Amino acid sequence: MLLNKNRIFKNLLGLKIIVFLCVALITTLVIFKDFILKSEQEDYHYKLVREWTLPDELNEISGMIHLDKNRMICIQDEDGYLFIYNFKSKSIDQKIKFGPGGDYESITKVNDTIYVLRSDGKLFEIKNAFKNIDVNTYQSNYSSRYNFEGLSFDSVQNRLFIAPKYKLK
Repeated sequence: MLLNKNRIFKNLLGLKIIVFLCVALITTLVIFKDFILKSEQEDYHYKLVREWTLPDELNEISGMIHLDKNRMICIQDEDGYLFIYNFKSKSIDQKIKFGPGGDYESITKVNDTIYVLRSDGKLFEIKNAFKNIDVNTYQSNYSSRYNFEGLSFDSVQNRLFIAPKYKLK
């Protein structure tokens, strides 16, 4: 009787080991299938449709957004100006002063309001940019700790996202 129990135990143990090895093998194959099959990640093929050479004044663009079909709004890295660049005429239509010189990093548009982020975390809210400009500024509570770089708008939750590039020492 004891001999049968030992044999059954050894058979069950062997079966458990085989099941474990099969599960481990399948898991490994699933995790490393792209590497094993040498398949590449999604290939993106971009086709350059049009190219513009911007004026020297826009040499240091740090942010841009489309205004409409033929124009974009951009900010130059060091000046407190919005530049309206016209794709058709290949020139600057308008230059709008919104703030002092600084290290401007990113821009986004929410309806008729334009937001510009400076690297120190100061956010410029620009209303009526094209007539009777109204600018409000907001300072981040984290401005002394981070170097800010990114700004975008979440239309689903109706909020701005501000992203730091790195943490200051």
